[in-house]
Amino acid sequence: MSEKPWAGRHLLLLSGPMGTGHTQASLALAKYAGERYPDLKVTHINVAELMTPGLRFFFTDFYHFLLRHMSLIWLYMYHSSNVPPAHAPLFRKVMSVWRYTFEKRLMKRIAECDPDYIICTHFLPAEIIGEAKREQKVNCFTSSVITDFSVHWVYIQPKLDLFFVANLDMSLIMHLRGIEREKIYITGCPIFPGFSKSYSDEDKKRLRAELGLPQDANLVMVMMGGENIGRVAAITKTLLDNFPGISVLAMTSKDNNLYQQIDKMKAKYPGRVFPVPFTTRVNDYMALCYLVVSKPGGITISECMAMKKPIIVMDPIPGHEEKNAAYLSTHGLAAFSERLSDLTLLDAEFGATWMQMVSNNHNIYEQHNASAKILKVVIEWEGNSQVQN
Repeated sequence: MSEKPWAGRHLLLLSGPMGTGHTQASLALAKYAGERYPDLKVTHINVAELMTPGLRFFFTDFYHFLLRHMSLIWLYMYHSSNVPPAHAPLFRKVMSVWRYTFEKRLMKRIAECDPDYIICTHFLPAEIIGEAKREQKVNCFTSSVITDFSVHWVYIQPKLDLFFVANLDMSLIMHLRGIEREKIYITGCPIFPGFSKSYSDEDKKRLRAELGLPQDANLVMVMMGGENIGRVAAITKTLLDNFPGISVLAMTSKDNNLYQQIDKMKAKYPGRVFPVPFTTRVNDYMALCYLVVSKPGGITISECMAMKKPIIVMDPIPGHEEKNAAYLSTHGLAAFSERLSDLTLLDAEFGATWMQMVSNNHNIYEQHNASAKILKVVIEWEGNSQVQN
């Protein structure tokens, strides 16, 4: 192998809709690739850009509508489709026909890119690439990064070359469903490097001043992902009412109505509540908090674990995030509060014993430098690699 086997080669990263975590994973991989492999060409495509308007609506607006107002329908769709392909329900077969135009656009774009490596961080391109690989329409290296702590059958694409998962449980499930053991790498989920850096006391003091936060406040972060599918305002109010020794950073993302709702709480809780709009500095804010209350998205949880932040998970999306929550709670990696009333029963004050236990378990289960591990395997893969798990 040459000193720089990646020189002049092309890496194509494919993410998709239905949450921001898939895209964040691809962007984290792209950032690391740009720093570590400067002679490697990197292209990132969110496949939503190639969808027809109707298909894009289904995977974005309609998906969010179901989660907010008809979550039982989404739960049914998730579980009924979590079966081997031969037993796929009717709606999945209809979906395969509906996305025909989109698939043609995606395959045309791939042909134009002419990549040497493809990494999918979303189930939809992984499924399409897996089928194209079976039909020999794609001949380059192909892989899938699963950005959760559980495995849905849609990720089982035997013709892909490699799979990157977050934990041993996922590896075993995939193997039992027909994926060769040597094709599965346990790497964790790719996150931005800012979540892995160390913050000194001086760094934190400087950041508090820079971000307009009190130096002596015990800060708790409340966040529910980029789409805010969760009860940010209600959780914030419950924490403030029941734990007088804390202050809350409420991450409102791009939801201006939610920002205004949290901002109005300042009158009742002066100096204790701080709404934060969309920001690229989540790691800096998180570094200042001793506890995070979050929806259990795979990327968000990976960020918290990298920063060794105790986590209370709430409001999981039915299906995959419920499985994430189950994995986290059974492995002692987070407390799972199913109701607001349950939240009041937890010791959420600064220095609670359970928080130290969770942080200690993060040291055991957290996978370091996922982007580095994934790209090293991809760049050096020659078709006969051995698993390094």
